[in-house]
Amino acid sequence: MGMAPIDRNIPVKAKTYAFMKPPRIESVEVVGPTQLRIAWSTGERLEVDLAEPINRLEALAPLRNPAAFGRVQVGEWGHSLVWEGEIDLGADRLYGRCKEQAGEFSPGQFDAWIKANRLSLTTAAEALGLSRRMVAHYRTGSRPIPKIVALACKGWEFQHSSTAAATRQPADAMRGTVLSLAEDREAYVYEEETG
Repeated sequence: MGMAPIDRNIPVKAKTYAFMKPPRIESVEVVGPTQLRIAWSTGERLEVDLAEPINRLEALAPLRNPAAFGRVQVGEWGHSLVWEGEIDLGADRLYGRCKEQAGEFSPGQFDAWIKANRLSLTTAAEALGLSRRMVAHYRTGSRPIPKIVALACKGWEFQHSSTAAATRQPADAMRGTVLSLAEDREAYVYEEETG
């Protein structure tokens, strides 16, 4: 038996994004009163502390009880974590929080980097020496972002911010007054710039 023929009538975007789904939760384990260890479809096992949203959001107040928090389950198709009382947290937000708490570059941070630097998927791929498809994977979280890519983003941004600062007009760089905080008094003091 041969492979099925490729349907060339499907729009390119539909073909591209069909494979770029956010990671799914495969299993969850309670490791503390507000901490979880989550196994992801990417093969990663990441821990997350949910104390901040549990204490801040009234909708999550029932989870302040460790017994209630401990009854966590993986939601349908691995797209969320669910608790009694119709409480659920989406996998995409949890994955981003896990990555951030682990000190890694999250898909949200990667997307923010692309937007802050006004890059398209194509120009981001060219800037980082990656394929457009990998940039899309990293942006959606369907593939973990390697540390080398996070460092490349920071390096690219530093290099381009230095270039932008060097090409600014002197009039734009200097303003007539500078606002500084006087350390000996808790008041703002305006000082005229010299030279």
